[in-house]
Amino acid sequence: GNYWQNGDVDVEAYGLFVQGRYSFTDAFALTLGARYNYEKREGSGSFIFDALGVNVPTDREKSWDKVTPKVLLEYKTANDGLAYLQFTQGFKSGVINIGSLNEVIDPEYVDAYEVGYKMPFAGDRASLRTAAFYYDYSNQQFINVDPGTAAQTLLNIPKSRIMGAELEFSYRLNNM
Repeated sequence: GNYWQNGDVDVEAYGLFVQGRYSFTDAFALTLGARYNYEKREGSGSFIFDALGVNVPTDREKSWDKVTPKVLLEYKTANDGLAYLQFTQGFKSGVINIGSLNEVIDPEYVDAYEVGYKMPFAGDRASLRTAAFYYDYSNQQFINVDPGTAAQTLLNIPKSRIMGAELEFSYRLNNM
């Protein structure tokens, strides 16, 4: 029988961002910022599968808004190194899968913490960068794959965490 998934999604999104930096001394600085996020999605479509007698309109509409802050504290060391501590929040828009029977997927939010140090040496020809991070998600968007059918379903995971560390070393061989 006839199988048809079809539709459109209209997206209206706005963002407003403000950020400022204040230097307490030559070595210490604080950056504060915030972003306002607004998004509205309107989906119209249908899911038709004649063999099963299914003809379901899949029209969905939803909007979200969120203010996400940023706080960054920096310290410049005597050897031109830079130590930093940062907190940010992130927002990833929700999803409407038109032509699918899935409900609207809620936005993903993350509280991101990072600490790091960047240090030049060898006459600025080399640098060492280190960082450690911790991401605390709510409603993380995840694609689940059914191992039997390979069917994919987008869903929200209520809570998840990611943590890690990075180490980068670079060296410039010539002065160009």
